[in-house]
Formats: sequence, structure tokens, C-alpha cells
Amino acid sequence: MVSARLRAALFASLSILAAVEVQGTDSSDCTGVVLDEDGVPLVDAKVRLEHNSGREYRAETNDAGRFTFRSLPAGDYKVEVRKEGFFLLKDYAITLHAGNNELSLTLNHEQELHERVQVTVPPNQIDPRRQPNDRRSPRGTFATFPCRTRMFSGKA
Repeated sequence: MVSARLRAALFASLSILAAVEVQGTDSSDCTGVVLDEDGVPLVDAKVRLEHNSGREYRAETNDAGRFTFRSLPAGDYKVEVRKEGFFLLKDYAITLHAGNNELSLTLNHEQELHERVQVTVPPNQIDPRRQPNDRRSPRGTFATFPCRTRMFSGKA
């Protein structure tokens, strides 16, 4: 009788361990890095994974722009990454397989950085009313202008 109870308890324990082991083989780990468009790691970016079941997982990048998710169910996910000053990366589809998975995600700055160039010119050097090949005669002289039908001469 004691032996039958012992066998039943041992069988139940082994069944539970086997179920945990089967469930464990379907789990995924996901590590990755978030970079800007120049390849610079982004600190404190918020990374969100949404499993196709609707369950969400969240992480934040460290000083090297890296993040880690442990023991996720394998399957299809949508990724969202946000960081102030950068465009939102949203609904990026990925599939996590059982075991280790590595991601590299890139965010673009909301504003491009521009250099400012200042051009200085002495006064009266540029006349926006004149064309580059404009040949004006000094006032009071005669000029000849070509026309389609005839030559026109007049006082300039």
C-alpha cells in the first residue's frame, strides 16, 4: 500500500517536471540594441513587445543601448520603440523562435542637424535686378538692341 502511494507520488512528480520541461523548450530570450541612424546606441529607449495573444512585455535600453527579454513565449510579436527626439518605431513585426534571438533596431531623429553658413558681401556688390549677362550702357549713350524683324537704335 505504501509502495503504491509512493509510486503514484513519484509518477505525479515526474509528470509535473515533464510538463515544465516541455513548456520551457518553447520559451524565447530576446536581446538587442537600439541605435540612431548614425549607429550611435540610444540610452533609455523604451522597448515594447506585443505577442499575437495580446500580452505585452516592456524593457528599457541601458548605457550601451542594449535590452533583454527573458522567457517569452515563442511566436509572432509587434515591436514598438520610443525615445524623445526620435520618430516612433511602431508595429514592426518579428518572430521569436525558441532559444536566443537577437534584434537590432534603428530610430531616426525627428529633426535633421544642419550647419549654418553665413555669407557676407560688401554693399552694392550684388544687384538682384540684374541678370549675369545683362549689358547695360551707361546713361546718356546710344545702344543697339537686336530684334527679330529689325535693329532698334535708341537712347538708353
